[in-house]
Amino acid sequence: MPVPISAAKGIQWPAIPSASNATLLALQYQLEQSQWWPPEVLESHQLKQLSLLLAHTYKYVPFYRQRLEEFATQNFVLKNLGDLCSIPVITRSEVQNNFEQMVATAMPEDHLPASSSRTSGSTGKPINFVSTRITKIFARAFVLRSHLWQERDLTVKAAKILVQAKPHGDKDQPYAVEDKEQQWISAFPSGTIASFDSGRPIDEQLDWLQKRNPEWLVTYPSNLAALASAARENDIALPALRYLSTLGEMLTPHIRELCREVWGIGIADVYSCRELNTIALQCPHHDHYHVQSERLIVEVLDAGGRPCQPGEIGRVVLTDLHNYAMPFLRYELGDYAQLGEPCECGRTLPVLSRILGRTRNMLMLPSGERFWPSVILSNWAALGPISQLQVIQQSPRDIEVKVVLTGPISAAIEASLREKIRRDLRADFVVRLNYVDHIPRAKNGKFEDFICTVDS
Repeated sequence: MPVPISAAKGIQWPAIPSASNATLLALQYQLEQSQWWPPEVLESHQLKQLSLLLAHTYKYVPFYRQRLEEFATQNFVLKNLGDLCSIPVITRSEVQNNFEQMVATAMPEDHLPASSSRTSGSTGKPINFVSTRITKIFARAFVLRSHLWQERDLTVKAAKILVQAKPHGDKDQPYAVEDKEQQWISAFPSGTIASFDSGRPIDEQLDWLQKRNPEWLVTYPSNLAALASAARENDIALPALRYLSTLGEMLTPHIRELCREVWGIGIADVYSCRELNTIALQCPHHDHYHVQSERLIVEVLDAGGRPCQPGEIGRVVLTDLHNYAMPFLRYELGDYAQLGEPCECGRTLPVLSRILGRTRNMLMLPSGERFWPSVILSNWAALGPISQLQVIQQSPRDIEVKVVLTGPISAAIEASLREKIRRDLRADFVVRLNYVDHIPRAKNGKFEDFICTVDS
């Protein structure tokens, strides 16, 4: 482990950190222990923390008062995590429509200050939420854990290609293209990180990366795939690149393999959401994810609301254990995930084998069956001069394919593409090709390669 930054003049080692960094390091010390705890020990600590949160929520959060009446009669003591099922699941729309009722009327003083934020609303109305000093400390801790798990050199030069905010929140101003360099971690001696807008053309992004020559790159999976493909096609090298990190979208095996082919390195993915921060981190030894159970409870539920078994796919439901300003109790994120078996690495944190996206990213077959096609829509570029593709299901039998070309396309390639789409999607769909100059990303910078507009 690297030596922390010392805040005491004349003292370099052993370091005496600032109060803020001391808190972070103390929390990280605890997290280093808890990742190896037996599951029953971890659950007992979750239950104790949950009891405290429920008592606070019942007293100060109007939205939950009726929902927690049963627990109030039990003095908020839970026998096991299965008792959570007594609390109704809340949906995104309920959070959107009941924001004021979900904000606590009071909270412990040492959780302050609290601040309001909102999600991007990329697929609809945004969600307003409130964070506290405590939730931000935990957010920092799990970012640090991800660095430590992946054994990153914290002094490297980093680059981040994500959606960029408009200056000063001005809707009439263009998006920023490049941010100034800054330290990318505070508790330890750190390299610098600079940001570039993911909405810029791929050739501009590659040009910027060549000039910056980073050792660590953070971006969305779809953007990373486009960068890797363009780098290979144009013989562009990024000689310093050592680490790749992705977030915000489903990471497919195809993208992992593409990056190994082009750059010879793997990807460390992060599963997170804006309103609750880090949900699960990729295992340092495998491609699956470990739930960050020290700060939240993750349920994976089937269509009937029952807990899934390993290997089963279900809805992701989250409970934040530390947000006293705006508690999220059994919050249905809208994502689907596959529950995994215990990990061979020895960490006892629950495993998610795959993150599969949202209902709008599920194909509906004519039979009514649904599945996620993104995992099999990855090899279309080998068919011809295709730089970008997006599949949109408009009816149970109708598929629109938006295609961005890099050159002329023959009738034979068109026929092959239609046939591949039908084969991959497992049905004899009517496939309509729609050639466009550009396929825009969502407001939050994410790219959806498959969208279903058919009502369930």
